[in-house]
Amino acid sequence: MGRSWAEARMLDSCIVGLKTITPDPDTLEDVETITAHYTGKCRISSTSNAVTDKDAVGQVFADESLILSVPVATAGLIRTDDTVWITAVGPVAGNPAMVAREYRVAGLASTSQSTAARYSIELLS
Repeated sequence: MGRSWAEARMLDSCIVGLKTITPDPDTLEDVETITAHYTGKCRISSTSNAVTDKDAVGQVFADESLILSVPVATAGLIRTDDTVWITAVGPVAGNPAMVAREYRVAGLASTSQSTAARYSIELLS
């Protein structure tokens, strides 16, 4: 068990980094640039199976607590407000709908004796 077991469960792939949007000087269209802080295996999980409906200004939306797990060796590379892009999902139980989804890193991992670096994330799209 331990770290090798945790990493064996990381069957998805992701890019984590800073996304900047700047206008192209010729076309004036927005151009998205990604500065990757981490590229590699990952796992996204929920802290519970319960999804809470929230009502904000007349709009109801689901609030779910999500966790990004990456190898411990990546600790320090990922920062609050980084964007996470899922690039591939595991072949057996992977959810293909997750590919190309974007998440925001909302909180940094802060545990000792971890088997994985875990970050709170929020779904962006």
